[in-house]
Amino acid sequence: MYDGAPLLTKLSTLQTLRRLQFSGALAMSRQLEIIFDQPQAHYYPGDTITGHVVATLAKQTRCKSLTVECYWQTHGRGNRAAGEQQVLRAFEGVWEPGTYRYAFAFELPVGPFSYHGHHLNVDWYVRTSADVPWAFDPSYEVAFLMLPPPEGISEQAQLGDALTQAVVEHEEVKASNARYYGICAALLLLGGLGCVMAGVLERADGGLVIMGLLTVLAGLVCLGIMIKKNMVTQKLGEVAIKIEPLPAFAGATLQTTLAFTPGSQVPLNALTIKLMAIERVVQGSGTDTTTYTHTIFEEVQKISKGEAALPAGEPFEVRAGFVLPEHAPCSFSASCNAIIYSLEYHLDIARWP
Repeated sequence: MYDGAPLLTKLSTLQTLRRLQFSGALAMSRQLEIIFDQPQAHYYPGDTITGHVVATLAKQTRCKSLTVECYWQTHGRGNRAAGEQQVLRAFEGVWEPGTYRYAFAFELPVGPFSYHGHHLNVDWYVRTSADVPWAFDPSYEVAFLMLPPPEGISEQAQLGDALTQAVVEHEEVKASNARYYGICAALLLLGGLGCVMAGVLERADGGLVIMGLLTVLAGLVCLGIMIKKNMVTQKLGEVAIKIEPLPAFAGATLQTTLAFTPGSQVPLNALTIKLMAIERVVQGSGTDTTTYTHTIFEEVQKISKGEAALPAGEPFEVRAGFVLPEHAPCSFSASCNAIIYSLEYHLDIARWP
């Protein structure tokens, strides 16, 4: 079960700051306010968020458009990203002095969920603004929490395939094919040698020769990766990793299976399995960018195999289970902002790179 309690205190502070930010800019003759029908202001996927916009006017005012918007937005060290807005046009016309109430209702999607982390925050808002000709446009914004369903995996599963938009879909992960590295190595080596020869024969400045040497170096790196992957494939055979269940949620037990059939005898000393979740955000643009990462949680399991060798041709399989933390955030991906889960296997093979 996901518990949103750690976010509630932060939400109260955030709401206060946002209200102060907007109320300080309101014209005294016209003022807007948002009141939620649900006082605690936290919701779940599929809920309908309802409330009222209260407009208070001290004098006659023409309003070209009073809109109410519901949307999410990131903030923190990374560049800001925002989701698609749901927009409701509540009024258009002339306000006489007085107080007016306009109801709104927005059906919430399956995500993303609210998150307050180290480098990344994801928050949901309802915002209203009035387009007033020849005057400052009053506006008001209130934050609310979007939490995973409180009943855990069974209820979350009922949300259907849309939940998979926040997770990486895969049933089986296999070792990368070395062929692509071989193609890259061949192209880089040929291109690099061609540049070097052209630079030497034409007695040009050293720039072309240096570029050729760098290209050859990149080709040798790709060639090394290809050789290593081919060696691994010949040694271990086809490697497959399965993860169940997918999608997985906070508090769930994640079961993972590694399976392969060795092509030759494998003296496996130990097997290390690491599950981790990180924040990754990018600040800036073009050549002036900085990437920040923060580890949300990490768990390592080490399985010792002693001195026993895995026989050639006999299938090998190992299973492991990880319990996701109760407050584990869901995967998230937006421009320059992400929460990423990864599962890494490391095989310590005696006398083997």
